[in-house]
Amino acid sequence: MLRKAFQGRSRGSTFVEVLVAITILGLIVAAVPPAIIFSTRAVFAQQEKTVSEMLARSQVEFIKNCTYDIANETDPEPDYTWAEMPGPDESWDVQITAWAIDPEAEMEDGEYQKASETGGDPDKGIQQVEIEIWHVEKLVLTTRCFKMY
Repeated sequence: MLRKAFQGRSRGSTFVEVLVAITILGLIVAAVPPAIIFSTRAVFAQQEKTVSEMLARSQVEFIKNCTYDIANETDPEPDYTWAEMPGPDESWDVQITAWAIDPEAEMEDGEYQKASETGGDPDKGIQQVEIEIWHVEKLVLTTRCFKMY
């Protein structure tokens, strides 16, 4: 009886069945590389974000521990560029800009006005510090903090 089951009318796969199977297999294989590329890009983007946040936080903490750079009439913008710490490699760049602000002047769009623009005292003991993190000549993160005398 077993012998009869194997000797039935089935002689193998038809050309159409093989063609359909190869087409389905080809579609599945074609979908894998784009998924791998997408996931790899997502991993690199997340790693870039994590490193830039780490650099920004370390810069903020380092600047907070620096001595206060007093702005005056001859030099209205304090200089903390000497405080820039190097990134993990040469593809990272950190830029620091600081300016004395006038806390009594009106804010423009949520931003304090520079003391040099208001005509008031060039330094009332509070500065706004902006830290930009660049990677491969692309701005990744900008953060701001305040430094007080």
